[in-house]
Amino acid sequence: MSLLSSYQSQSIANNMEKEETVSINIPYESGFTHILFNLAGQGYSCIRIEYSGGGDEGYIQDINVMKRNGTDPDVKFYNQAGEDGPPLDVKLSDIIRDRAYKHILDDADDWCNNEGGGGTLYISTDDGEYHADHYINIMSTEESSLNGQLFD
Repeated sequence: MSLLSSYQSQSIANNMEKEETVSINIPYESGFTHILFNLAGQGYSCIRIEYSGGGDEGYIQDINVMKRNGTDPDVKFYNQAGEDGPPLDVKLSDIIRDRAYKHILDDADDWCNNEGGGGTLYISTDDGEYHADHYINIMSTEESSLNGQLFD
């Protein structure tokens, strides 16, 4: 291996180890409101959570923080969100996932059983307000009568 190849391999490995993640600079045991305010102070307007399910299981597929893209008080926070921020660190992602399940998604219309459902949940970092574009899949049955006679 040439010296240049070795240097390039090491550089790629170092960059992979240093991948930027979003974390908080307060203890992870802090209250959820403090965690939200900490994210707001870092320039994130909301958390976006995508979830879906069916059968007997439901999952959160993705959790992102959204960069702040405006401050018009007449426009809802989820419409002011800009681009996604970097990925969340594992511990922060787990805290948000647990909170979303326990306080919102576990009580939502049945999105994880039978035909399933899903949606996108937004949580404001400014005040904890949340909004979900939530859906459930419903199977419908239409009945009809068939009458007649069969002949040879």
